[in-house]
Amino acid sequence: GSSKQGLTAFGKEIVRQCESLGILLDLAHLNPAGVEDVLAMTSKPLIISHSTPRHYFDIERNSSDDNIRAVGQRGGVIGMNAVLVSPDAEHATLDRYVDEIEYAVELAGAENVGLGFDFFEFIYRHWTEKQKAELEAGLIKPHFVPDLLTHADARNLTHRLIERGFDDEMITKVLYGNWMRVF
Repeated sequence: GSSKQGLTAFGKEIVRQCESLGILLDLAHLNPAGVEDVLAMTSKPLIISHSTPRHYFDIERNSSDDNIRAVGQRGGVIGMNAVLVSPDAEHATLDRYVDEIEYAVELAGAENVGLGFDFFEFIYRHWTEKQKAELEAGLIKPHFVPDLLTHADARNLTHRLIERGFDDEMITKVLYGNWMRVF
């Protein structure tokens, strides 16, 4: 895990300056204590550019229900990560990814969920065994969603959202509309 400490005094000053200048803050990769600090000292929309609900994959890197709700309440966007979908390869599926989108929508609202694919399978497959082992030791073994490996596969997601009953307006929001609004 990461440090249990929140932001340093310098980090808090950066957050204050960003908020005063209208710079959008991204909570992705920030440790839980740091996320709590940012939530406590800001009021404007925030984003989590690429994350997954801990409800499905309980590792520090993913977002708690409370954090997802808080970003939604602020009018921000949570970008759903397509890599850390499941600790198990058999559950790293397009259906699980859509389950996680639906879950985040329940927590944060339809206007506050987007895509944050974080595609890196094409990089990972070129890594040495040592590089892969370092990633696995420091985080976890990634399981890539077979039907969602690159941006070219986004149509598979769109098709699955249609099958799940998402209407055109909701699909537009999730695919790009919510991001465009917050930017």
